Amino acid sequence: MRRANQITGVAGLILAGYVIRVASKMAYTVEYSPGAGFFPLWLGIFLAVLSGALFLQATFPLKKSGGRKEESFLPEKEGLKRTLLFLVAFTLCIALMGKLGFLITSFLFALVFLVIVEKYGWLKGLITSLCMAAALYLLFNTALQVPLPKGMWGI
Repeated sequence: MRRANQITGVAGLILAGYVIRVASKMAYTVEYSPGAGFFPLWLGIFLAVLSGALFLQATFPLKKSGGRKEESFLPEKEGLKRTLLFLVAFTLCIALMGKLGFLITSFLFALVFLVIVEKYGWLKGLITSLCMAAALYLLFNTALQVPLPKGMWGI
């Protein structure tokens, strides 16, 4: 796990440097509001700080493991199964978004994730999925006026 954190920290620092370099070429402010470079610049700075902290923590641990076994980079069997189920459900969500539309696809994804992956009961998963899909639709479609994919039924 230590080597993986070191590699991730270095990769994050390289990516952060690139983001900061590109963002510094954009306008930081436009009159009285943030410009196109404001968010990417701060995102790059935060990424650099967090990646540097990850690298330093992995390279110079504060205390020894005290006889504990080194953790594996991959999760245990049950965790790996849940991760793969999530990735399959998310891939299907992306593939079905154009055919079924945002509202139906987000509802089905949440339902599968909550009931199958997170082991919620059917009723609790159904109610939570309905609320989540409705909230996302209201947020993006109504509040932010982002056009969302409509499926074959027009929703």
